[in-house]
Formats: sequence, structure tokens, C-alpha cells
Amino acid sequence: MEKNNEYIKIEAACTVESEFAIGMSKETNGIFKLNLRTGLAEYLTLVPEEGINVNRLYTTACYKNGVVYFTPFMANAIAMFDVEKNCVYKKQIKAIKGHSFKKKFSGVIEYGNYVFMTPCTYPAVLRINTINGKLDYFDNWAHGENFLFRKRPEVVGSHFYIPSAVNDALLDFDMEKCEGCIHHIGIGGGYWSACHVDNSLWLAPINQGPVVRWNIDSHEIRKIQDYPDGFEGRGFLFTNIYTNQDGIFLVPAKANMSVQINPNKMNIRRANVDELTDNNVTEFLADMDGFLYLKTVKKGNTTYLRMNKIDNSIESFGFYLMEDNAQKYRKDLIGNISKHGEVIKENAIIGLNDFIEALIR
Repeated sequence: MEKNNEYIKIEAACTVESEFAIGMSKETNGIFKLNLRTGLAEYLTLVPEEGINVNRLYTTACYKNGVVYFTPFMANAIAMFDVEKNCVYKKQIKAIKGHSFKKKFSGVIEYGNYVFMTPCTYPAVLRINTINGKLDYFDNWAHGENFLFRKRPEVVGSHFYIPSAVNDALLDFDMEKCEGCIHHIGIGGGYWSACHVDNSLWLAPINQGPVVRWNIDSHEIRKIQDYPDGFEGRGFLFTNIYTNQDGIFLVPAKANMSVQINPNKMNIRRANVDELTDNNVTEFLADMDGFLYLKTVKKGNTTYLRMNKIDNSIESFGFYLMEDNAQKYRKDLIGNISKHGEVIKENAIIGLNDFIEALIR
């Protein structure tokens, strides 16, 4: 079998076995079985009744009782993939007056017999009962405020927290009581993600500004903004923040270096991770079992990476199709186009020759 030269950009993914995950393409509605040892991606099926030209249909996923739950970002419905039956079920989300129905949900949490989907701009937290499939919406915290909860929620006990990327809002939701509230931390500018150390949340800024420590009980804040010599923000600063054996690590987005924080000394130093230094952009794709999956662009060269969050070690790693499996993927995509009357641009997966072959058949 011949290896296809192009990598599949996987964003919504979760492990289902020790060496395997189920994931969805960021750029189409294709579902794949992913070998976490070799990087081989086996195309399985498409999500029905979703456009194939919409970027980021689903952005996160979790596995519960044989089913992968995909969180709808731009998609119109929740997608549930039965791993044993190799088929997709969908549940429609209710429309809310005044909401654009775009950028709906961004995170997913397994909690007891439930799966919680956390909002991006949708003004409610969604709960799925994994036993009977019932959907519940909790909106007691949403009071017409502007927010964009973009990255993964940080879970502390029965609560999850997500900072807003467009202002100083911080969503605090209790999954046991199904009640939430918005805290305003008092420092605007937007925060992309958070991590938990002791009794505080650490918030990673998007724009040039401080890393913030917010105490969960007292709501006291501390700011750290003495970045290392040579640090350049260049717009979008950090795409992820997490804790490891050396403290708190921040993954750059367009900043020119990764940085490490000592939470006791409250200082920032250069992390010296070569693969994350002086890139044009570093894109966070997925977080699975202690590893981050990243895509970097440096001087026009694209590299896919896998990063161990324990020690920050990095290896070149991406997901790719075998050519015979890529042909099935192309065939299904083209069939979807003809069925729904969509138009797709020539790309790494589908070229002009593929369209011609489809017309001849």
C-alpha cells in the first residue's frame, strides 16, 4: 500500500483503546480511526447532512460507553459515532432567539452518566444523558452578556471554568447542581485557556498582556507580565496553558517562544523548546492522554508535532492516509457534493483528476 503524501488535520479526537483514537478532520466531515503509534488514519465514514466545506464542524470529542460524542462548533447537530457499529447518529440542538447558531460549543466533559458540552457563544451549557439520550439546557448564568469561550474547560471537582477570549468574563459552572455564574476578573483583553494549580486558575492571554492568577475562593488576582528578554508577542500570544513537572507551561500561538512559570516564585522564564521557537504560527489541534497535537508553520514549512505534557518532549508526528483508503475518502466526499449540490475547491485530498474520474463513472 502506498502512503498518501498529505497529512489529515485532526482536531476533534479522543482515545477509544490504548493505541487507537477516533477523530474528525478539521476541514471536512470525515471520521477516522487513528493509530496513535504509527500515525496511520483509516477513513471510516462521513457525518451525514453536514456541509463538507465548513471549517471546524466539530472541535472536541469524548468517548463514553462505546460512543464518541463530537461537540458541534459550526455543525448543526451533535454527532455520536458508535464505534462497534461504525455508524453516526445525530441529535439536533435547539435554536435560541438572537443567537447566530455559529460557534456553538467548544468543549466536552464526561461527568458521571452525563456528557456536558461547554459553550463557545451558545448561551447555555448542554448536558446529554448517556443512558437515555435526553438533552438538557442550563442557561441560568447567561444574561445577554458578550462572551467567546473558545478553548477547553478546566475541571476542578464538580466545577468547570472557561475564560472568555473577548473580555474579562470567566464562566464557573457546577455540574452537580447544574448552576453557573459569570465572574468578571477585572482585567480585559481576553484569555484563551486556563489551568489549575492549588486553589487558583492561571489564565493565558491572547493579546499582549499579563498571565493572570485568579484565586477560586477569594477571587484575588495576581498578574505576571515580566516576560523574558527577547520575547515578542506578535498578536495572538498563547494557544494553550498546562501544568507539568516544571511548573506551568504556555504554548505559543504567534509569540516567538514558549515560556514556563514557577507558580511559587511568580516568575516567567524562556522554556527553550526549539520546535516552538520563532515559528510564524503554532496551531493547537488536539489534546489526548497527556499529549498535545500541534501544527507549526516556520518560513513557509509546515510541521506536525506531538508534545508530551509531562516533560515537554516533542516528536514529529502527524496523521496520514494510505492511498487506497484515501480513494474511498475522495469518492465519499464527491458523492456528498453531488447529493447536496455543494461546491468544493481543489485541495490536498481532492484534485481535478478525482472530479474527472467521478464524472466518467
